[in-house]
Amino acid sequence: MTTQEHAPARDLPPVRRSLAEAVRARPRLVAGAALLVIVAAIVAGLLRTPVYTASTRMSVARIDSTSSTEAGFQDGVANVANAYARLVSARGVLAEVARTLSVPEDAVSGRLSAAALPDSPMFDVTATAGNADDARVTANAAANALRTYVARITATNPDADRLFQDYQVASRQLATARAALGSARRQADARGATPQDADRAIRAQARVDAAQLRAQAVGDLYRQSLSGTASGNVIQILNPAGPAASDRRRTLVRYAAVGLIAGCLLGLALAVAAPGARSRAHLPTHIPER
Repeated sequence: MTTQEHAPARDLPPVRRSLAEAVRARPRLVAGAALLVIVAAIVAGLLRTPVYTASTRMSVARIDSTSSTEAGFQDGVANVANAYARLVSARGVLAEVARTLSVPEDAVSGRLSAAALPDSPMFDVTATAGNADDARVTANAAANALRTYVARITATNPDADRLFQDYQVASRQLATARAALGSARRQADARGATPQDADRAIRAQARVDAAQLRAQAVGDLYRQSLSGTASGNVIQILNPAGPAASDRRRTLVRYAAVGLIAGCLLGLALAVAAPGARSRAHLPTHIPER
């Protein structure tokens, strides 16, 4: 055995050289420890109860955007979808889901989530459970509860009552102005009317026109407030939740990877700590010939 054959091992740092020599001295110990830990990790993954996930795809059915640009409209759509998605954790939604499933509210609060799709009016309502059927039923129940909750909170417009009162006032003012105009016209058309009577009729007509415009404007605002709450179909279900997906395969892969790393580290530690490993690591690699 020549000096050149051992030069690479001697050029390594002391710690790395000791590890390499320990692995060469006891390869079966390292491989066995790694295999044992990997098998244990896989068994732990198989014994773990899988988590099933199901999602219901929903979409914003009506968008009220004041922006006329495509980019502004898309931003408005994404913001609305994201806002409705966050409502899945609202107390009213959780209470409705718990009532539908006949379970305590605390049992569903940590199993529901929602996420909006980027630049889209769509979002997913996701539920997790210990079996596939529970996950699917919970996701669909949450979607229906969210739809009902959003319809309820958007069904009333606080401005509608105020606008209705304003419209009543404007209508009464218009009726009063029209009555005054009729009186002014009759006086202006009567025999012996003066120029002042004609001016009075002209001013009365102007007041009628102004009152009519005001009543029309308030009436348009009131109709808009009613049309905004006429439909409760604010969000709709596009795709109900189907068969739930299990995380068992993903969990096994993760456990196996962790087991491989832990097993290799354990095998290296055992190989280094084995009796005789340290003394052999310090033996000279080249014995000069006599």
